[in-house]
Amino acid sequence: VKTIEHVIALSAHEKGKVYVIATHWDKLNEPETEWVRQKAFYVRRLNGPAFFESEEMAERNIMHSAAFIYNLCRDYDSLDPKNPDDKKKIKSLQKFALDYDYEIPADLDNMKAKTNIHQIQEVIFNDLARNYEKLLIGDIKHSFLDVVYNLNRVTQEKQDSMNELLKTSQASEETIKQKLQEQRKKCEDVKRVSGQLKEIMKKVKQRTNTRADTICGKLRLSLSQKK
Repeated sequence: VKTIEHVIALSAHEKGKVYVIATHWDKLNEPETEWVRQKAFYVRRLNGPAFFESEEMAERNIMHSAAFIYNLCRDYDSLDPKNPDDKKKIKSLQKFALDYDYEIPADLDNMKAKTNIHQIQEVIFNDLARNYEKLLIGDIKHSFLDVVYNLNRVTQEKQDSMNELLKTSQASEETIKQKLQEQRKKCEDVKRVSGQLKEIMKKVKQRTNTRADTICGKLRLSLSQKK
């Protein structure tokens, strides 16, 4: 969540270009029902000022995928049952097909659609790649405005500081002496209050020690009488 928050913060001017892809969808115990529940949680969690601007945007930009299954469907004709590694891949594909009552190779296209990779491809090509220049210009403009804001802020702070120095340098000798006198008085007040606090703490400590000695004496007396 922190990583997603950081990424969205970098794209605060265009949050719609951020997509969250939940991988290994096929590894869920019950992919169809569990993903609905998980996505509903993510939509609620990633919706707000630091995340997506609305539930609709979160719903659209949070997607699931099963890329491994997609690749197996795509490369099915090249898999060799005699090769140990390919044999494991074929078994994984067969298990996926069995879970959804698909037939291999007749339903390979339907199995590919199930992995949601085609939808992710459409987002990459239609929403991101085609709008690459527009999105890049938006990023540059946003960064430029940030730089301008920071420059203006620093310039204003420096200007205020210089004005204060100039004001002080132009003040009359009497005014400067008066300010120094006020500062000395404040320092003396602080020292006086500090001394009073130290004296109070000293008395409190003395009284506390006296009470502690009295209590300990009574406890020792009580224990000796019980013995």
